[in-house]
Amino acid sequence: MKEIKATDQIAELARIFSDATRIRIVILLMQEKRGMTTMDLCTSLGLLQPRISSHLSILLKHNVVSVAERGRQRIYTVHPKAGSIVKDLAAFSNSKLVFASPRAIKEVKSNSEIRQCRTCYDHLAGIAGVELLQKMLRSGWLSKDLGVHKDKIHYHLTQSGIESLEERGVDLDRAKRSNRTFAYGCLDWTEREPHLGGSLGNAVLDSMLSCGIVERKSGTRALKLAKPISSWLRTS
Repeated sequence: MKEIKATDQIAELARIFSDATRIRIVILLMQEKRGMTTMDLCTSLGLLQPRISSHLSILLKHNVVSVAERGRQRIYTVHPKAGSIVKDLAAFSNSKLVFASPRAIKEVKSNSEIRQCRTCYDHLAGIAGVELLQKMLRSGWLSKDLGVHKDKIHYHLTQSGIESLEERGVDLDRAKRSNRTFAYGCLDWTEREPHLGGSLGNAVLDSMLSCGIVERKSGTRALKLAKPISSWLRTS
């Protein structure tokens, strides 16, 4: 009976770590040793408070995280053994845990202009860049290249993507002639999710600059998001 109870407990714990958002919360808390508030986690993950609070409630129930009162704030920290479990899962799945730099964490906490919209080399990055790639994938303009590529996800343009980007004045011929990788997922410095890199990413940014969706700001990599990303995607 004890053995059965133990296996049930292990299975229950495994279910806790089966959710990607809970894994991301644990990873953030592993990095931020002093702990984080619910709003810190909301800002970092770009999710609404009810969703984060629901996940924290589950993690608290199973002692994956703990909470302490500091003045008016509730600060969450992760149990060291929970961090070890995530590291072991990453190793077993041949995945690499990538932690944000201290400066990136600072930009996320302040929700700065650099975080919102910026250039990464010559393509769009920040929240705007991640949003753009996600919407291009959901619209079926891009598909993942299933070939083996070291450390990066590569993308193919679909026929729908070719037609849609040409309608928006994206110079696909120039992008294809480039000696660079055509389209890949470039891990975003602040968001820790991919935005669109490569010669296609550069061509898309050029189009968005020409259309006045984004504007350059002198002396900084930050860009002004003059119009919503969705307005460029809707343009025909």
